[in-house]
Amino acid sequence: ESIGQKITVLHEGRLLAEGTLDVVREDPRVVEVYLGR
Repeated sequence: ESIGQKITVLHEGRLLAEGTLDVVREDPRVVEVYLGR
């Protein structure tokens, strides 16, 4: 069961990425900020 279709990722109070889980987890900015890769 899904809760929502859209994810919003904030970093230091600013919008970093927004979209589906697949889009957000492939965003290089999200990977760098949250996973350090």
